[in-house]
Amino acid sequence: MANHCAPLRLTPLERYFLDDERPGYPMVIVMAIHLRGNVDVESLRSALAETLTQHPLLQSIVVHSGRKSFWHRAEKPELHFEVRPWPTPNEPPVCPTRAIDLTRETGAMFRLDYSSENSVLVGWFHHACIDGIGIQDFLADTFAAYAALRPNPEATELPVRRQLQPDLLQRRGEYEPPGDKDRRMPLMQKLRDTIAFLRVKAVRIQGRAPTKCLATDVANVVHTRAIERDTVRGLKRVTAAHDASLNDVIMYVYLQQLQEFSRTSAAQPSDTFRILVPISLRTPRHDDMPSANVISYLFHIYQRKEICSGPELLARIRECTKRMISRNEGATLLQGLRIVQAIPYGYRASQWLQQDFATAVLAYVGDLKRMFGNRFPFQRGRAVAGDITIQRVDGIAPVRQNTNLVVSMALYAGEISLNLQNNPAAVSDVEAKQIIDSMVRHLQQIAADEDLCATVRL
Repeated sequence: MANHCAPLRLTPLERYFLDDERPGYPMVIVMAIHLRGNVDVESLRSALAETLTQHPLLQSIVVHSGRKSFWHRAEKPELHFEVRPWPTPNEPPVCPTRAIDLTRETGAMFRLDYSSENSVLVGWFHHACIDGIGIQDFLADTFAAYAALRPNPEATELPVRRQLQPDLLQRRGEYEPPGDKDRRMPLMQKLRDTIAFLRVKAVRIQGRAPTKCLATDVANVVHTRAIERDTVRGLKRVTAAHDASLNDVIMYVYLQQLQEFSRTSAAQPSDTFRILVPISLRTPRHDDMPSANVISYLFHIYQRKEICSGPELLARIRECTKRMISRNEGATLLQGLRIVQAIPYGYRASQWLQQDFATAVLAYVGDLKRMFGNRFPFQRGRAVAGDITIQRVDGIAPVRQNTNLVVSMALYAGEISLNLQNNPAAVSDVEAKQIIDSMVRHLQQIAADEDLCATVRL
């Protein structure tokens, strides 16, 4: 793959994203990039095509050979790019999920909803090929290429374009810095933690009106809410007073909303909430590597009574995050995944033993200014790519049959963007909107009162 010929074997994580895919539940990340200005469609098409050639995994298909699987460059990689008019640019775009069969087609598709002043680029990325940071890098590369084709006459310089090294894809399965043995968990501790994980029965988020709908049956899977700058500033003052981060407060509000929703919805046989949090395992060894999937997961586990404890919950969240990072638990999970996959039918057995994978997912995307870094000029906190401005970037990870709710949180131009996807077979769209709206109201009240214990006033 490094020389665009030699195949690469799938890493355990990449194989997991294929094995865990189910009919009607594509393992696909959905993105919506809002653009201001009159997008030159052909220049964007050219920029996407050029950028795809720099990211080999997005131009590859999966070939199975016995129990092994490999990335092979597609014989004739095609750009899947659809353009359609967008007559209602003041309304949210419609973003369904899509199935991508990596044994037959490459892992990225695009659609441009176009109007002369505002457009939205919708992207679908198979999670086996790429993670959230990889998507950010891909998009930044694309808009840098677009800016070179459509330069802004008022700009003094063009966005900087990266020089990628395809050989570094060999390192995408290296999830520990060399010589980092001090942070490795002892084998017996790994086994004890694995057994404890399999024994936990977590709360399942279940609405009151389950349906037979699948994720692919829903017209729009991205429910988005924006939290304005004034509210974000108020939240930052609260986090500073508690020696916490915005991520901690989002988790705090998310847990309280999940607890309330589960209490008033279908009966639950458990009081244990297990939140799945993606974490990047990139190190400097991965710099200048084309887009790939270099993540793992942390599990935040809380009891219902802890969630009702107010400020004590925030301290618990903070301590939990620090402990998991210091013990490098993300790498430990991947080591366990490697062992399970090495045993015939081991992965299938682990799924049978642990059907309640997680109560919900919370993905911290972080400050999207990192996505553009020092490569782009900015106006009012938003990146300028030639003759267009990138107004907002929304995105959401896939839901699974055993995880019914996913929320992502990103910061851009001083605003927080919250995105939610629900499993329609378990949580209706009406209920999903109630959850995200309640989260926003709670965050607004905390910011307005500058009090973590603020309650929402209806």
